[in-house]
Amino acid sequence: MRWRVIPSVLESRPMITELTHATVLVEDTDEALSWYTEKMGFETRSDEEFAPGMR
Repeated sequence: MRWRVIPSVLESRPMITELTHATVLVEDTDEALSWYTEKMGFETRSDEEFAPGMR
């Protein structure tokens, strides 16, 4: 099957130009936090503990 893109449909949809929040599930929070801040240059704005041993 071949898909056709109808230009008028694409023109009527707004394009995503900004992302303010994202949820990322990880196994090791400390390792992930280090990678995102040190390697990717992201900024930590909040790092809270929700329950003992859970962030």
